Amino acid sequence: HERRNSESSLRESEQRFRQVAENIREVIWLSDVAKNKIIYISPGYELVWGRTCQSLYDSPRTWLEALHPEDRERVLAAAVTKQAVGNYDETYRIVRPDGAIRWIRDRAFPVRGENGDVYRVAGLAEDITERRLLDEELRATRDAALASDQAKSEFLANISHEIRTPLNAIHGMCELMTGQELPEPHASRAKLAHAAVNVLTTTIDDLLDLSKIEAGRMTLDPIPTDVR
Repeated sequence: HERRNSESSLRESEQRFRQVAENIREVIWLSDVAKNKIIYISPGYELVWGRTCQSLYDSPRTWLEALHPEDRERVLAAAVTKQAVGNYDETYRIVRPDGAIRWIRDRAFPVRGENGDVYRVAGLAEDITERRLLDEELRATRDAALASDQAKSEFLANISHEIRTPLNAIHGMCELMTGQELPEPHASRAKLAHAAVNVLTTTIDDLLDLSKIEAGRMTLDPIPTDVR
């Protein structure tokens, strides 16, 4: 009676597992430790890899052949050394039969028997291509924004220097005029021009400081200060 109950519970557990495994896009897999035999592969494999599950059962090496040549050696080494100890978490590319490249995140952990020995390896692989492409687009957008901001800072610095050269000449002439005895309304006009030039000079200095701050080239000029 106990044996029948145990077998019934096992069948129910297996049925629940298959219901989950066969209705998700992620790929659930189970292999022996030596990677010579695929014990189970979920149907999601056919959607992501573009190959039949039966082809993997027949020849587990087709998984290795599907790896992108630039990732193959690294992933194989990780599979051999990390899967059985539980720290396998790899991101790699696969090449589908139609030539399409997909990005995969693959994680695995050991399955231990009653004596504690590892006799199987279970894993979960997911297609992260869309997420990867989105990350790359965000990085490209960020880099473009940084480049645009740098170009703006350089433009402000250059234009500010170009404006200061003639502005210094105007500033000097205004100081010369305000330092003389001029009849009205010339004296008032000279003072007004001098004040306007001072405001413009301050604005140019602020722009130069802003460009220095954004470029990380701003230096402090400490002076003694009576805090009180």
